[in-house]
Amino acid sequence: MKMKFLKQEPLFYHVIGCCYFDHWPGFYEGVAWDIFSEAMDDVQDEANLTTRSFVLMNNHYHWLLNHDFTQDSGIVEWFHELVNFKYLHYFQADFVGHAFQQEIEIIPITNIKNYQTVYKYIYRNPVTAGLCEKAENYPYSSLAGVLGRTQLDFKCEDNMNLLQSPNFILEWLNNENIISKYILH
Repeated sequence: MKMKFLKQEPLFYHVIGCCYFDHWPGFYEGVAWDIFSEAMDDVQDEANLTTRSFVLMNNHYHWLLNHDFTQDSGIVEWFHELVNFKYLHYFQADFVGHAFQQEIEIIPITNIKNYQTVYKYIYRNPVTAGLCEKAENYPYSSLAGVLGRTQLDFKCEDNMNLLQSPNFILEWLNNENIISKYILH
C-alpha cells in the first residue's frame, strides 16, 4: 500500500504537546505512559485516527498520526481532556489542574520526505536527549510495540516497512547521519 500525499488538506500530522510541569506526574514510575496509552486507545476507538508513531518524553510528547482535521478539528484537545481526567482519577486529590500547557502544535506533513524526517525525529528524540543509546530501547515509545517486543495498549500502524526490514529501518533510525535511503510503502 503506497502512502498518498494529495495537494488538498494533508492527512498526516506531527502533534506535539507539552507538560505544564517539569515532567509528567508519574512519569518515572511508568504511570504517565499507562495513562497516555489508555487515552490514545479511547480516542482511536471513537475517532477516525491512526497512530503512526508515538514517543512520551519526560515533559512533552510527539505523535505522528493520520487524521482528517477538516472533519474533526478538536480531536487533540479531546485527547488532552481524557489524559487530564485519567490523571485526576489515578491520583485522586494529589493532582490538581491540567497536565498540559495551552499550546498544542499540530504540524501538517505534506510530502514523503517530510514524513520520513518526522518519523525519524520522533523515534530518535530519546536518543538525542541521552535517555537511551538506541531508539528501540526507549520504554515510552510505540517503536518497541511495533517491533513486537512489548504489548501496546493502543493501535500503532507502521507504514515504514519496519516489520519487513527491521534491521534496515533500525540502522536508519539509530544513525543520525543517514537522512533517507528508501521509499515508503
